[in-house]
Amino acid sequence: GDFGVKRHTDQVALALIMSTLAQEPGDSYRGDNLILVDVGANKGQTQKFALKLLTALLTKRDTMTAMVLSYEPAPATFKLLEKEVGAFKKQLPEDSRLTLASYEKGLGERAGMELLHVAAAGDQAASFSLRKARATGKLAPREEVQVEVVTVDDELNRHLQIEWPPMGRGAPITDIVVVKIDTEGWEDRVIRGMAAGLKANAYAAIVWEWCPQKMAKGSLRLQVTTMAAHGMLTYVVGTAVFLRLYANEPALWQEAGGMETTTKTLNLLALPLDSPVNARIEHNLLLCAPYEEEPLHLPQFQHASRARGHDECECWRGGGLRGRNAESRRRPEQTTPTTRVGRRLNVPDA
Repeated sequence: GDFGVKRHTDQVALALIMSTLAQEPGDSYRGDNLILVDVGANKGQTQKFALKLLTALLTKRDTMTAMVLSYEPAPATFKLLEKEVGAFKKQLPEDSRLTLASYEKGLGERAGMELLHVAAAGDQAASFSLRKARATGKLAPREEVQVEVVTVDDELNRHLQIEWPPMGRGAPITDIVVVKIDTEGWEDRVIRGMAAGLKANAYAAIVWEWCPQKMAKGSLRLQVTTMAAHGMLTYVVGTAVFLRLYANEPALWQEAGGMETTTKTLNLLALPLDSPVNARIEHNLLLCAPYEEEPLHLPQFQHASRARGHDECECWRGGGLRGRNAESRRRPEQTTPTTRVGRRLNVPDA
């Protein structure tokens, strides 16, 4: 599996999530309301791809409804997004169970105003950090604009009328909330703005980008640790295989040759323990995690994007974690997450 084709692996993750939901009987997993939050929507590339998946999903599950919320803070790029969203809306039938909405806002750790560095309409290097905006060396920022920033938690509250309990506990949330984040090095701030939802087990899946040139050293392990602390498993998404990341696995984080020594941008997927997507990954797509003295199948990111198979390991024959020392690799890092309360979908004005 190629972990280096970053531009496609977020789509791989979304396709896996949607296809798994299509196979679930009725509302057996969380309910029949799906919300896709597209953070850093740019011109609507993710939305365009997701609409195909959602159309198929709604056809398969005739009681399900879906909503796509797209957020893009760069004013000129938002106009392009709005145009695309308008075109998509015209294609929907009047009785469509799919709702689309777009907002000229950034997402971050807290609500307020932030300075956004942009180069041109539709560029994919706009960032709230000047250093990160210049990290690619391709697009020098030409403009600085003050934009509104909100949190994913607040937006979820606004759309689902959820009041987050003080300690992250309360009535279960039965909406299927999927969040995709691509914010050019701002991903850690967006995740911190999801703290209440993470505590309440509100997120059915989180797909986000990690770029070593734009993120601080140690940020990948910190993000994996954050997800683990809230009962979520984290994977590196490849085009054909997934690699499970363990926050407490020293072999993954060593100074020489560890995960954060890669120069490649990765897409990551976090799933709660009760997600049916975990089973599909484990039995069909999962590489053996490196463990103790047996560093099986850790992709050599610095030199090649393809992992190497091991003749004695069942994972290369579609068996999931059934190879040697399989049970020792199953490291429970969290307790079973809390159960979840649906709310009527509502699309407030921007």
